[in-house]
Amino acid sequence: MNDTTVLLIDRQSAVSSFLPSLIHKLGYTLLARVDNGKAALELVQKNSPDLLLVSTQIEGEWDGIQTVEQIQNIRLIPVIYISFQRDRNTIERAKKTHPVDFLLYPLRDKELEIALEIAMIKKN
Repeated sequence: MNDTTVLLIDRQSAVSSFLPSLIHKLGYTLLARVDNGKAALELVQKNSPDLLLVSTQIEGEWDGIQTVEQIQNIRLIPVIYISFQRDRNTIERAKKTHPVDFLLYPLRDKELEIALEIAMIKKN
C-alpha cells in the first residue's frame, strides 16, 4: 500500500458501490467519499488529496465538472472522471478541466488501475 490519497466524489449508487474497495485493493488510501461539490471543496481546503475521482453526476448545486472547476480555483489536483454520460457537451466541458482520463461505466478494474497510475505520474 502506498500513501496516495484519493477523494471520491460520486452519488454512492449501487453501480459505484465497488469503488471504495477497488481503490483500497489497488493500494490507494480513500481520503473520503462525498456526494456533493460543497463537501468536496471543504475537504480539499482542509486536506490535500493526491487525486480526485469524480462522477460527472453528483448531488447538490454543482455537477462533478463544476465541482472540479471550483476545486481548481484553489488547488490543482489530477482528476479522473467516471461517467454514464457520453454526450459531446459533457465531454467538452470536462476537457476544459484537463482531466487525466474520462472513464465510462461500466468500469473495468484494470482501466481504473491504469488511469490512477498515469494520474500519479502526471502529479509527480
